[in-house]
Amino acid sequence: MIFFGNPAAPVGFSSGYGDRHPHRPALAVTTAVFVREVAPDWAREILKPLIEVLAGHPSVVLGFFGMHVVAPLIRETLGVPTGLTVFTGGLILAYMALPTIISVAEDALDAVPKSFRDAGLAMGATQWQTIWRVVVPAARSGITTAVMLGMGRWPSVRPWRS
Repeated sequence: MIFFGNPAAPVGFSSGYGDRHPHRPALAVTTAVFVREVAPDWAREILKPLIEVLAGHPSVVLGFFGMHVVAPLIRETLGVPTGLTVFTGGLILAYMALPTIISVAEDALDAVPKSFRDAGLAMGATQWQTIWRVVVPAARSGITTAVMLGMGRWPSVRPWRS
């Protein structure tokens, strides 16, 4: 399994973003694999445009949405004095990064030649083994690029800088 965000992993994405939130790239890559490799055609035809639309929202719009919709919801649900919490910020940042990572990673998986999949299946591997041991490693550079582009949507939001 490719585990982004773990500097000890042989194939890792190690930065301030990935080390703080290793679950985001893993969730996004897993979703991209589902959309490209596992989902039936009718579901792919619905999910792909939906993800593309979500990736196109500007950061300012998402911040406005977070302050005026998500923050009051968090305040009322969790009973905190203000909804402007780290949790709210994390939700909005995840909403900003995930669609971009999913979209670009899905395109990277789509670029892997069909002959790679056929070769894996011809060698007796299951579809699951072919996906995780042939297709994903072949698309690794594109997936890493997807993670960098997705995390790059929010570089100005760094709490450790003054």
